[in-house]
Amino acid sequence: MEPTIKIEEDSVEFDEYAFYSSHNMVKPDEEASQEEDDGDEIPAPAATETEAPTRRSSSKRTAVVASPKLQITDLFQISNVCSSQSRNLMKQPFPIQTVNELNELDTLLLGNPAFMEKCAQVLHNAVRNETLENVTGHMRLLLEFAVDYSVLLKYSWFGFLPRSPIARGMGEQQPFRNLIGVIHLLHRARRLRYGKCSLEEIHEGIEKFLKRKLRCHALFVKKQNYVVQSPG
Repeated sequence: MEPTIKIEEDSVEFDEYAFYSSHNMVKPDEEASQEEDDGDEIPAPAATETEAPTRRSSSKRTAVVASPKLQITDLFQISNVCSSQSRNLMKQPFPIQTVNELNELDTLLLGNPAFMEKCAQVLHNAVRNETLENVTGHMRLLLEFAVDYSVLLKYSWFGFLPRSPIARGMGEQQPFRNLIGVIHLLHRARRLRYGKCSLEEIHEGIEKFLKRKLRCHALFVKKQNYVVQSPG
């Protein structure tokens, strides 16, 4: 059933999307190592014969504490924790970058009609100037804006193993038809543009897009590269 909440097109109040680069996550370690280097450059005062062994041993202990060695796996886990904690889908719903985020968004949409209406308005505003031929093209544009292709490539309509040999090599895929909240969001965004449409049309459009997602991904990357390389 369509939510009764009405929102004007220009009243979307989502915050700016924030992205965090990986070098910010290891900055404290870099500062610690820099402090050690600076400390080495300062000449120490001459020590007496009795004080020298004590000072050398204490400096060694300090160096061990200040610069612990982190393995690559540790850094990876730290970056995962930071990225998961910095994401608030209620304020920054798009773009969805992981399967877990897509599942979380689906749950939020089902339990909050006002949030669904806001998200539908964002999707509508993002693609309303694009030329569309059918519902499949509309679903493609909406999903390309809302969800990263690294996530879309992990889904098919029914799930299980895909028919395509290339896609089959990626393993078993998730069933998109189980994302009831996301499907209703796409349905609402479709109605904001065309007024009337059925859920069956939305299901068919999403299924057709997911069957062609590898080809659509190649075209999407080509389009992005063209935009980057074009002057101005």
